[in-house]
Amino acid sequence: MLRPDFDPTATAQAEYEFWRAHNDKDIPQLSAALESWTSELYGLDPETSAKAVAALLEATQHHDTRDWDQATACAERYYAVIHDHTDLQFNPKQAGELEVTWWQIHDELEFETDKTRLVNAFSDLYAEVFGTSLEAVRPMATLKARATVEHDLAEADGTDPDAAEQHWLAAAESLKRSYQALRQPGA
Repeated sequence: MLRPDFDPTATAQAEYEFWRAHNDKDIPQLSAALESWTSELYGLDPETSAKAVAALLEATQHHDTRDWDQATACAERYYAVIHDHTDLQFNPKQAGELEVTWWQIHDELEFETDKTRLVNAFSDLYAEVFGTSLEAVRPMATLKARATVEHDLAEADGTDPDAAEQHWLAAAESLKRSYQALRQPGA
């Protein structure tokens, strides 16, 4: 279950910042933004967020080399920390697998218009982590998939810098709306 003091705007901003930092290969900013995102989304203290994020940062390195087995093992460690420090009752192994699954699907669908598989992957992940139904998280998942479209357009080779910035801003807005949807009753 989502924490009562969850802040959708701060969570979305932190995710947007780590997407930008990952694109810019700014590891210190990536780490800081991931820690902020983890803290905002799961209510972890800074030290615990840092411990969790160390595993997630390693997972992103394996994502970049497409070593999916190692990425999954690291994502499982990330979710184990969250599981052990929250009231959430998800399976860390399953959550880690679902995290990396969405990364893989995102990569596969980068230039495809139909993002249904990505929406389903996000739904599976957030339903597992927050112990809710797929239907309850589907609006959030749909908006988050939309954010990835804007993310991909911003990062596409040959994108004009001004257009890229507009895509980044659209991604940020979609992320904000996605976390607002997660906050809705039933999610």
